[in-house]
Amino acid sequence: QVSPSTSHRWDVIPAGAPPGGVQHSKVALLLWQGHARLIVASANLTVAGYRENIEIFLVFDWPSQERVAHIFRDAASFIEIVLRRHTEGQDGPASPGGRARDTIRALRGRIPQAEARAARRGEGAVELVHSLRDGSLLEQAFSDCWRWGSPREATVVSPYFISRAPEPSQPVGLDAVRARLAPRGDVSCEVAATRVALPGEHTRIEIPEAVTSSIGRGELNISIWERSERESERKLHAKAICFWHRKGSMVICGSANCTGAGLGLRGSPQNIELSVAIGDSEGRALEDWLPRLLPLPEGPLSWDTSHIDEESNGSFADRLPEKFREALYHPAADE
Repeated sequence: QVSPSTSHRWDVIPAGAPPGGVQHSKVALLLWQGHARLIVASANLTVAGYRENIEIFLVFDWPSQERVAHIFRDAASFIEIVLRRHTEGQDGPASPGGRARDTIRALRGRIPQAEARAARRGEGAVELVHSLRDGSLLEQAFSDCWRWGSPREATVVSPYFISRAPEPSQPVGLDAVRARLAPRGDVSCEVAATRVALPGEHTRIEIPEAVTSSIGRGELNISIWERSERESERKLHAKAICFWHRKGSMVICGSANCTGAGLGLRGSPQNIELSVAIGDSEGRALEDWLPRLLPLPEGPLSWDTSHIDEESNGSFADRLPEKFREALYHPAADE
């Protein structure tokens, strides 16, 4: 039992992942009496994630005239699978796990299967892609949301590119993105990075130089996501992969870094990841999601350390203690 002064009325459920990976998805499901909200994000539930970093949040509300009912139901299934396969602890009605399942049941009662209609002609595709489905996140996104020929361009935003396996120094996630580009004709891939100005007109690019060793056809350009002077300390933690074709475009954003573990590539550690894929027939309409990216500055450049991605070998500083299991809040004990 914990006191309300320290628990803030949180239920905490320890979650694991397949061997070699971690639970890396970031999803929030909020229920009110007449409203539901789903948030799929790149941000961890930390002060940095919600108040300091550059992050991406996708927010879905119900009731809605938009085609989003299936997103809520798919998210409920995702959370339910995580609870069933990858959590420990008590499972009774008054336990954290039991209360979580009650929330899922309540959501399904609010949004019945009949509300999950098919897309209408000309309507953009919006689908959840995650590591608890078959296939990599890229394979799922192209199957669910891509309706055109092979893309000609890609833009990648990710704070991490290197996994522990299969090759610690090779950006296999970026290789997989470039492999999706057209096999013939001009193609290009752009990687967005932030920079830090150093003395002597020297610049440090905040991604590892290993990115430049990516394998694939066409040009690979490193561009600058320019931060304003008052935001120069903000860390780029957003994760987005955009594909372009003259007839349509698609963006994949959520928890997954552009790494083998993040994208669920074969031979890499298997994380639990959740992202949203959005396909749009208006050509480059999704381009407005990103700021204008600038060319690399002139002068001497240095590159960030080749950090192993956060999901495979991150800091343990923000994790719960190893023996922590559950926090149970009992309102009656306040009296």
